[in-house]
Amino acid sequence: MNTRQSEKSVPKTRQLARELEREIVGGVRAAGTLLPSLRELSEERDIGMSSVLGAYRLLEKKGLVVREAGRGTFVAGPERPPVEPGVRIYSWSANNFKDGLAEVFRSQGDVRSFESGNYNDYPRFLDWLDRQRLRAPGLVVIDEGLAQVAVGEGLLEPLDAMLAGTETGRLLGTASASCRRAFERNGSCYALPVGCLPTMAYFNRRVFCEAGVALPKPGWTWQELLGLLDPLTRFSGDGRLERGAVGLLLDSNGGMPIISQFGGQLFDAAGNCAVGTEAFAAGVREFMRLYSHPGCCVHKMGDRRDMLGRLLAAGRIGMVIGNELDAAVARRELPPEDFYELRLPGADTGHFSTLSAHGVGILAGAPDPAAQFRELEALYRPENLERLCMAGEQIPVWNSSSLSPEVVLARRDSRPVCQHPSRHALHSLHELLFELLWHQMQPSFKELLAIEEEVNRRIRSR
Repeated sequence: MNTRQSEKSVPKTRQLARELEREIVGGVRAAGTLLPSLRELSEERDIGMSSVLGAYRLLEKKGLVVREAGRGTFVAGPERPPVEPGVRIYSWSANNFKDGLAEVFRSQGDVRSFESGNYNDYPRFLDWLDRQRLRAPGLVVIDEGLAQVAVGEGLLEPLDAMLAGTETGRLLGTASASCRRAFERNGSCYALPVGCLPTMAYFNRRVFCEAGVALPKPGWTWQELLGLLDPLTRFSGDGRLERGAVGLLLDSNGGMPIISQFGGQLFDAAGNCAVGTEAFAAGVREFMRLYSHPGCCVHKMGDRRDMLGRLLAAGRIGMVIGNELDAAVARRELPPEDFYELRLPGADTGHFSTLSAHGVGILAGAPDPAAQFRELEALYRPENLERLCMAGEQIPVWNSSSLSPEVVLARRDSRPVCQHPSRHALHSLHELLFELLWHQMQPSFKELLAIEEEVNRRIRSR
């Protein structure tokens, strides 16, 4: 995505506020400077006066400007609030790395968590980070989706210049390219990848043996996957489900690990919503074939996160379409010879699976970014990264002898799908599309076109 395209995706009010904040914090606009009037800046930037007023109000809330009736809007003084001493790293309470961060970072500084268990609270998380960064700058652990929004809103410091010629830069170069790209924007790095969660298929060999069904092999097809559902599903004489065929993880991506197998994508290269396509509609149809099968057991947000792994280990289902958080539970409870894993079928047809990832970056606006980078270097060491991945039950982003060939290939061939610089894009998709899929309501092609149009309207208008 080029700069011009990505800037269009950021709401005009926030885009202007971000630019003015950089100028104020950087000293380009000194304390006491009179800012242009609403009309002047509106004409200069070719935007509405309401967008200029909104930007000034955002800056006023941060204490960066003062609006005086009849006189105008002035840069406030002092230029920045006093900075709290100490070292900090910010995270989300629902983050898988939370406990590992407390252990690894304890000797360096303070771990501060945004307390929320609901992923739909991510706008509040971003606002919370924005409030911290000038008064209490620090590091931040962030996922691949929120990272793109944070970059778009000027919350993350670009790292390229600081990484050049360092050991940290060398270590970053050994990370999987797909994971590095998850935290890049317009070719620049904004966070260092730590762990990832490619979507894969996991199997209990014992269940397949009991059902007299052959395990699939690398290179399997989507039709083979669907063909396993009936033979693995078992009902009792009175019609009760005794054994399911598959456990399906329905996380905040709303079925995208399946839909992407058929070429469906949420956004095109220009950042426009792209769910109104034949490929996306085909992916939705196949997703529903799996989801609606009586032998499909579904994990939704709010369910116990270890549910599918426990069902697989207990032989209550034959396979799981999920990620390492599911696999880790099954690995612990199953004999090694009973556990089996494969990439999803689409990998060998030129399509891709989905990838979640976590990285660590620097909150923008620190008076001394170099000092924050030194703290980042102290954290981003192999022994710390290994401990973080173990605590968060994630796949490391660098090669390891403990990873199976299928995991390495899945990590290589997967990519994030829920990335957009506007905070309104994913929220709109959750509201208009993912909620339908979670409740087994298959939208028609006409409805997908209407959803695409509405999401694009919201992105452009905010």
